[in-house]
This record gives sequence, structure tokens and C-alpha cells, in this order.
Amino acid sequence: SWGGSEYYEEIKRCSGWYRAFSLKHMPSLLVYYILYFSSVIIVFTKGRNLPPLALSLCIVFICIGIVLNMLSTAQFLKTGRIWPDVSNISASSYMLNTIFSVCLLIKIIKQESDNALDREYENRFLNKINAIIGARCFLWAFILLIPVFVIITLILLLFGQEKDSLIKIWTETTEWRFSQKEHPPFLYSGGHYLCTVAACGHPCIVKPMRLGTRNGKTIIVNRQLMIANAYEDMLKRRLGKTHKAIRFIYDRYGYSVSKFITNKYASDIVYILMKPFEYFFLINLYLFELKPEHRINEQYEFLSD
Repeated sequence: SWGGSEYYEEIKRCSGWYRAFSLKHMPSLLVYYILYFSSVIIVFTKGRNLPPLALSLCIVFICIGIVLNMLSTAQFLKTGRIWPDVSNISASSYMLNTIFSVCLLIKIIKQESDNALDREYENRFLNKINAIIGARCFLWAFILLIPVFVIITLILLLFGQEKDSLIKIWTETTEWRFSQKEHPPFLYSGGHYLCTVAACGHPCIVKPMRLGTRNGKTIIVNRQLMIANAYEDMLKRRLGKTHKAIRFIYDRYGYSVSKFITNKYASDIVYILMKPFEYFFLINLYLFELKPEHRINEQYEFLSD
């Protein structure tokens, strides 16, 4: 969820995605998440043995973390129309964090209500704080929320963050719930061609081999795509009129189908559905070509770094 490209970068639609969080404002979110997770660990392990002020501060950071988790969950639940695997997994993880944190707060507040007034410390100052806060640590956590938030924001300002970085972390993105930025046009992926789109699926399924070029544009190339293109070349050379008719029908209806292939899962399905055609093309190549593998491997110019 923390990977991907910034909203102003060009990407290939089928092989990349845009960040759900702005990299520029990431330090602000990281600081609060570090404080949040640290507080969760401290409260989970030592909740009933913490001084009331320390417990109240931990509750402050846990409350902030819960809000951040809820906003992050909403950010990922926008659509997932381009990269649902990233979106769904990330939303689920933030949602689980929220549920765990809320349950932890309920548990510790109930315990503190029962035990805080009976606790005594050897230190007179801690005893006085305990008497003031007592079972009302949750109330004091809300009182401390704003000053703690202001202090941390001021510290972050000293390190180059902006006062509204916790807002821009989500808004200075594209394609997500709170995004307010537009991305550049997606780089060409040969989407008019089903085999080209299929090559953009999950690598473990579609087995991409290398990059290649079509009409000067970069595309992902796998064996299925090379076989299909080699067969089309053979058909064009041997049966020109038949090839022209097939090409006309394919160009007319293939693009309408390819418009619905907007993520890796759809590409995987197309790849699997195209398998029988791939075997048919391959058999014909081995029947009518003297060097079928050479014909297959020469498809699309290889791009070197």
C-alpha cells in the first residue's frame, strides 16, 4: 500500500499503480503511526501498570491512530478498479488494526475504571496525578488530544513538513477516495489486442518474458503474445485476403472487449481463455513454418537497458 508511483508520474496501466499516500507528506503519517503502534504495544503489555498520565498519552496516540486507520481504509475502498489486489488487502489490514485498537481501548478503560482509585505509588507526585485523573483517564486523553497534536505538528514543521500534511497525505494522490490530483495519460499497453492485455496479468500466471515494441511503443511480451503475432504474420504472408477479413473483425470487436480488462485478474482470465487459441496457433506454426521457434522469438524488437 505504501508503494507505487506519485500522481504526476507516467505508468503503464497494467503493470503499475499510483500511491494511496503522498510520498512528500509521508513522514507525518509515519511519525503518528510509530507513536500509535508503540502505544498499542505498551498498553497491551503494561496497561494496568502504567501511571495514569502515561496511560492517557498512550490513549491519545491510539485514538489518533484509529482515526488514521479509518481514513486509510476509506482511501483504499474507493474503487480498486485498476489494482483491486492492492486496494482490498490494504483496506482489510487497516480495518483490522482499527477493530483491534477499539477492543483494546474498551478493555483498558474498563480495567482502569475498576482499579485506578485503589492504586498507590511511592512517589507523591504520581499519587497526586492519580488522584486527579483516577478512573477518568479517557476524559483526560481527550483533553490532552489537541495540545499533543499541536506539539507534534510544530515539531514536524521544523523538519520540513506542512501544517496540513495529514490532509495532503491522502489528497495529493490520484485514483483513490480522497484524491484531488489528475494523473498523466497511461503509457501505451497495446490494449486493443487481447493477447497484449493478457500479458499484463500476474507474472506467476502469464509469465512475461521481456519488454518489446509495437509501433514505437513499449509493451510487455510473453510467449502467448509472440505465438499469436507469429501466426498472424504467417497468415498474412500465405492467405492475405483471409487475414485481412479476420483482422477487420478482430479490430472492430476486440477493442470493445479489451476496454473491460482494467486489472491483473481480468488479464489472467483472458490469458487462460486464450490458451486454446495459443495451442491452435502453435500447431499451425509447426505444420507450415520451417523454423517455427525462430519465427516466434523474432516477434517484437527486444528492448535493452
